[in-house]
Amino acid sequence: MSENQRRLTRARFFEVPYTTSTELYLKSVILKPMLYGMFHNELVAQLVVETTTKQLGLDRYCKLIEMLCTQADQGERTHLAALDWKSLWVDLKENQMIRNKIIHQGRQATQREVEVARNLAVTVLTRVVEPVLKSLNIGIDERNAEKTTLLDNLKSQ
Repeated sequence: MSENQRRLTRARFFEVPYTTSTELYLKSVILKPMLYGMFHNELVAQLVVETTTKQLGLDRYCKLIEMLCTQADQGERTHLAALDWKSLWVDLKENQMIRNKIIHQGRQATQREVEVARNLAVTVLTRVVEPVLKSLNIGIDERNAEKTTLLDNLKSQ
């Protein structure tokens, strides 16, 4: 196997983690904490979050995530408001279907599919997750943070 073929094989591996990380950003970093924050009773919050988010996939949560992100933006009209949500959901759903074929049918990802998955992960992290966290005054305690961020890792691959 040539070096070029080895590089391509390694790159194809990243489609699954890119797509999965995108889903986790949206569900675990945006959806679950915001839903918990909407309820003052811990047991009610836990019940609603578990019931709402235990299904896999994002298509059930698109409108809710979009609404929560827009609400978190608090009318500041940042790039969250300018984001083309419809297009983003279509791209994420297509990417999920590719990831599922890779996992369940043993399909190989193309180099282009890996690039799309990577770009979607970076887009969701930088244009959705980071602005929402920033608008809610949530950040990383830099005393405990590693010097390399997740975004730096994504950009370097």
